Parts: sequence; structure tokens; C-alpha cells
Amino acid sequence: MVNFSSNASCSKIDRIFLSKEWLDRNPKVYLKGLPRPVSDHSPLFLSTEGLQGGPTPFRFENMWLRHKNFKESVLSWWNQPQITGWAAFRIQQKLRLIKQQLKDWNKEVLGSLDHQKAAFLTLERLDKKESESDLSEEELMQRNKLKRSS
Repeated sequence: MVNFSSNASCSKIDRIFLSKEWLDRNPKVYLKGLPRPVSDHSPLFLSTEGLQGGPTPFRFENMWLRHKNFKESVLSWWNQPQITGWAAFRIQQKLRLIKQQLKDWNKEVLGSLDHQKAAFLTLERLDKKESESDLSEEELMQRNKLKRSS
């Protein structure tokens, strides 16, 4: 890199800092310098394949709001536990309980999202096929079953 300023400076930014202790705790992690076809800096690739990320974070699904029993369920879950303590503690505990109840409710009532997606894609494929040609009796039954369950 050429620097024409009067206060030209050179720096090495192709670095990463890791401690030996951290590397010992994460033996599957490795660092690799990649080729530098354009720049005068070497890109660094840090593989984090061996890192364990912990539990998946809670994610609110907007589709829950469309379910006919969602609001009533949340209200009953909120009013259900009698938690004592100061106000912020009670709210924290109620939110923790509702989070678990929402996860359970999602699995029980709405089922697996992967299953729903597969059913939707199958229904979409059958609808497209029907617009181009006739469906077999078996395909009609499958489509009607999928439409009833959605």
C-alpha cells in the first residue's frame, strides 16, 4: 500500500489475539491465513466449528398472534402462578414461566415448523400441478387432507 502523506505510517493489522488457555479449552478451533490476491493484507479465517454456543435463544413467532387461542392462553398463563417478592422479581419469574409455556404450546398446538413447511410446499406443488393438469384421486385426497389440517 502506498501512502503519500507526510505522516506516513505502516501497521500490521493481520493479527488475532488468543490466549493459550482459550486454545486449550477449544482444541477444534483453528486459525488459517488466506491468500491475498488484491490487498496487501492477509484475510484471516478463524474456524469456530468446535465452539459450543449454548442454548438457542427464545424467539417470539408472529404467527402465534394469528392463532385463535393465543391471547387467552397467554392471559391464563400470566394469571396462573402466584409468585411473591418484589415487583421486578415477580415479572421476571412470570416471563420465564411464560417463555417455557410458549415453547411447549408451540410444539403441542402448532407442531413442528419443519412439518408445516413441508406440508405447505406439498400443497403448493399440488395446486400448481392441478392448474396444469388433473390430479389423481390419491393426490386429491392428499391435498384435501393438507387443506383441512392447515
